[in-house]
Amino acid sequence: MKNLSSIGKTLKKIRVNKGISPSELVRTQGLSPSTLSHVETGNRIPTLENLLKILDGIDISFREILYITEGYQLTKKEKIIKNFRSINQSTEYEKMMHIKHEIKQYLHEHPAENFLQHLFTLISIYEQIQREQTFNLVNEEAELLVKKLMDRKEWTYFDMYLVSKLFMFFPKKHENALIQKVIDTCYKYNDLDNTERLLSSFLLNCAHYFFENKAYDKADKLLTEAEFYSLTHTQYDIYYSVRFITAASNYIRFPKKKKESEEEINYIIQHMRYIQNTALANAMENDFLKYKD
Repeated sequence: MKNLSSIGKTLKKIRVNKGISPSELVRTQGLSPSTLSHVETGNRIPTLENLLKILDGIDISFREILYITEGYQLTKKEKIIKNFRSINQSTEYEKMMHIKHEIKQYLHEHPAENFLQHLFTLISIYEQIQREQTFNLVNEEAELLVKKLMDRKEWTYFDMYLVSKLFMFFPKKHENALIQKVIDTCYKYNDLDNTERLLSSFLLNCAHYFFENKAYDKADKLLTEAEFYSLTHTQYDIYYSVRFITAASNYIRFPKKKKESEEEINYIIQHMRYIQNTALANAMENDFLKYKD
């Protein structure tokens, strides 16, 4: 992020572009002329109260001001977070490795940056999942992070985001409470950040985790919720992933449904290839071979 004093120049540019005179802004927002002048020249970093008044007076958000100040682009940290959140499946290995490299470079320059350090840990966990083909991992750093976040009465958005990705490290006796807290926090933040996909993915991942650990009743409940939610919000990749796990569960648990379930699984895999989601199709195919053994 650029120096905060440079925000003043952006504020002035927007004010002038909108044809708002300094006297008008001072009068309507209850600012002193000297305060506005010092802020716009970059001689003084505005207080939060004065910044909010100026933003209101020129009708712009703080997020947009930062975006313009950065040259109409996100900060490096924001770009990394955006790219990480754009990963739809843990099968997008090359994309994850590229982001991991970007995070490593950023942390070299900003070693005190906590959130990206946690994202680095998450990518390492995804690597381990792909390598070992299991959710049952041992990672002391992740376990300590979950414990730390568990103890917080209220979660910020990023707290909730991290917890939702660390479901495989939930302590057994707190699983249900943590799952419900993630769901509740997603709803709280939905207007701010459109958390629909995050919630659908979380429900699917938890269900997949319970299915792999033969906790079928828990998996069934979450699969039902994930199916409803993904259909409601037209998230078809998640919807078909839910159908795949449901069919695989039926294949394993109910001998009379083996043929029907296998036909369903083959249809889903073919459909994934048809819509060119080859990585997910391959992952499903490999998983089903494992379930058939």
